[in-house]
Amino acid sequence: MNKKTIPQRYFGIIIFVFSGIIIVPHLYYLLNRDAFNNDISLLSLPLVLAFIVFFLGHFFLRNQIFQNLLAGLGLSILLCDQFLRPEISLLDGASREIIINPWIAAFNALVFLGIPIFFVLKGKHFNKLLINLATITAYLGLAIMAVSYIISIVSIENNKANPVRETQETSIQPNIYFIWLDAMETGYMTKHLDDPESRENFQGFTLFKNNTSNYLYTLQSYPSFMSGTVYKDGPYERWSQRGDNLRKDLSELGYNVTSYAKSDFLSSYDNTSYSADDIHSTWTKTNHPFVADFASYWMVKSFPAFMANQTLEAGTIVGGILHDLFNEHSEYSEIKTIADGIEPLTGIFTLNQIVEDEEKRTSHNEFVMAQAIIPHSPFMFDCDCNFRGEYNGTKSEAYYEQVICASLLVSDFLEKLKGLNRYDSSLIIIMGDHGSGWAGSVDGEDKDPSPLNNEYMPWSKSMVISRASALLMVKPPKTDASIDLKISERETQLVDIYPTILSAIGHNENIPNNIHGVDVFNSISPEREKFITYFKPSRTIDPYNADVYDLFYTRNDGIHDIAFRSKLRNFDQLPPITSGKQISFSSNSLDSQFYINSGLHAMETWGRWSSDKIVRIQFNYSESDHAPKLLSMNLSAFVHSNHPVLRAEAYLNSTLIGEIEFKTGARKGNPREFEFDISTHKLDTASLNTLEFRIENPTSPQAIGLSNDSRSIGLGFRSMTLD
Repeated sequence: MNKKTIPQRYFGIIIFVFSGIIIVPHLYYLLNRDAFNNDISLLSLPLVLAFIVFFLGHFFLRNQIFQNLLAGLGLSILLCDQFLRPEISLLDGASREIIINPWIAAFNALVFLGIPIFFVLKGKHFNKLLINLATITAYLGLAIMAVSYIISIVSIENNKANPVRETQETSIQPNIYFIWLDAMETGYMTKHLDDPESRENFQGFTLFKNNTSNYLYTLQSYPSFMSGTVYKDGPYERWSQRGDNLRKDLSELGYNVTSYAKSDFLSSYDNTSYSADDIHSTWTKTNHPFVADFASYWMVKSFPAFMANQTLEAGTIVGGILHDLFNEHSEYSEIKTIADGIEPLTGIFTLNQIVEDEEKRTSHNEFVMAQAIIPHSPFMFDCDCNFRGEYNGTKSEAYYEQVICASLLVSDFLEKLKGLNRYDSSLIIIMGDHGSGWAGSVDGEDKDPSPLNNEYMPWSKSMVISRASALLMVKPPKTDASIDLKISERETQLVDIYPTILSAIGHNENIPNNIHGVDVFNSISPEREKFITYFKPSRTIDPYNADVYDLFYTRNDGIHDIAFRSKLRNFDQLPPITSGKQISFSSNSLDSQFYINSGLHAMETWGRWSSDKIVRIQFNYSESDHAPKLLSMNLSAFVHSNHPVLRAEAYLNSTLIGEIEFKTGARKGNPREFEFDISTHKLDTASLNTLEFRIENPTSPQAIGLSNDSRSIGLGFRSMTLD
C-alpha cells in the first residue's frame, strides 16, 4: 500500500492555513507596509497561528469531514477577502465603524458559509482537486511570504542607506519654519486666538480668515500647496510629484532642508528627515506600534462581512493584548491603535521634537518642515495635551480641545525661537492641510445634516465647508515681534504658500508664471475662482469620478455656502481617437489626454508598465462613417530566465479579440507589434470603448532576484493605433 503524501493527508489543513491564515494577512501587510513602517515582526502573528492550527489539526482534525470543512473555510476566507470584502474605513482614526453594503454582505455570507457546507457534503467527489489545490495554495502562500519579507528588508535597508544631501554655499538668507498642523480649521483657531493671552504668542503674524484648501485630503493637498498649483488635466501621477517643488527650489537656493513628516511626505531633497513612525517609536520606546491595528483588521478580513463591526470590537481586545506582548510598558501603553490616538500623540511628539532640535540648527539658511498630525482625529487629548480617551461631549468640543493643545505646543516653539533671537528674522508659516470635517462648524450648528455627497463621504454641507477651511498664518521675516496679531479678510488659498515663501526671501524670479497661487502680501489681490475638488478618499484622483464645488464667502463672514459646479472632467470631454493616429503611452507625449486607464504604472519615456493583472484603457471614438478593422498594439514584456513566459488576453468591449505571448529567447520581451482583427467588433461612437488586457502572470524584478524594483509589472505599453 502506497504511503500517502502530506497534501493527501492534510489537504484541508494546508488550504485553510495558507489561504486563510498566511495569504490574507500577508497581502494586507504588503498593501499597507509603508503605513505599518515595514515592521516585519507583524508577519510573525500569522506564522505562529499557522503552526498552532497545523499542530492541532494534525492530532484532532484528520478525518475527511474536517479536512473538507477546513478546505472550504480557507477558500471562503480568501475569496471573500479578495472579492466581497466590507468597505473598511481609512486607518486615520476618523472612524472605526465599517460601512457594509447589504448586497455585498449577503453575497459574502453566502460564499463564506456556502463553500464549507458544499465541501462537507460533496467534497469526497473532488478529493483529487482539493489535494492539488492544497499544493498550489502552499506554493502561493510561501511565495507571498517571501515577497513580503524581501520587500520589507530591502525598504528598511534603503531607508538606512539614504544619503545626506550637502547644502550648496550661498548668501545668508532667513530661516523658514513651515509648521503643518494636520486638519487645523481656521474658525476654531480664530476662536482660540480671541483670548488676549493666546494672541500674544503670535505677535507679528497675519491670520487669513478666508483661506481655503483646494482638496479635502492630505495626499492631494500636499502637492498643491508645495507647488502653488491645482490638478486640472494631464497625468495625475506627474502632477502629484510636485510635492518636491518647494524643497527643490529652496535646496538649490542654499537652504539646509529638515523634514519631520509621515513617510509619504519626506523628500529626496531633505538634508535630514525624521519619519512620524520613527518619532513615535523614539518618544514612546514602542518598537511595534501598529500590531494592534494589524491584528484587529486582519480579524475583520477573516470573518463574514455582516459580523464586521462585532469582529472589530473583538479584534481591538485581541490587538490590545498583542500590543502589550510586543512592546514594553510605558506611560503611553494605553494608546495602542490609530483609533486610540497614535497619530495626534505623534503630532504632540513632533512639535516637542522641533523645540528640542532647534538649538542644533543655525540662525540662517534653514528650512524646517514639521507635519504634526494634530488636531487631526481621533480627538483623545485635552487642551493641555493630556490623554483622556473618548470625549463625552460633541465632536466639535473634543476637536477644539486638540486645537488648543496644538496651539500651545506651537507657542512653545515660537518662544524657543524668541529665546534664541531667531523669531524676528525668520519667516514662519503655520497652516492646516485641510480643515476638520468631522467636527463641523465652530458654532456647532448644522442646518442640513444630510450628506452633501454620500457617494464620497457622509459629510454634510457644513462639514465639507469646515473641511475646506484650512488655517493659514504667516509671519514675514524682519517683522517686529511687538506687532499684534492681525486678522486679514483677504481671499487666500493654500496654493499661495509656495509663491509667498519665495517672494518673502527675495526670489520672485523663481516663481513660475503659470501657477494658481499668489503672494498673500502682494498689494494686488486678483479675482480668481475659489473651489474644492471632492471625490472618494483615494491615493489618486480619477478626474472622471471627482466633483468640483464652488465656495462662496464674504470678507466679513467667511465661507458660508458651497455649490456643485461640474465633474472635474466629463467623459464627453475625452478627445476622441481618430483612425490612423498613433496614441503613445510615453511621458514625452501628451496622448494620455485621449484615454482613461486603470492598472498602469506612471509614464516613463518609453511608455508604461502594467501595475495589475487587469489593464483597462477606455477611449472615445467618433467616426461613425468609418469602422476600424485593425487594432495595432506596440507592446513589450517583462520576461527573464527566472520568469520565462508572459501571457495575456486582449478584449474589446468584453469580447476576446486575441492572445499575447512573450518568451525568453532571441527577442525576449523586446517591443513587438500585435495586430488584432476588430472588423467584426464595431466601436461604440456614443459612449466609451473599453480595451482590456488580462495578464496571466505579472511579477516584480525584486521577486525574481533581478533588482530592488518591487513593482509588479507584466506588459509594457508603448503605443496603439486604430486602422
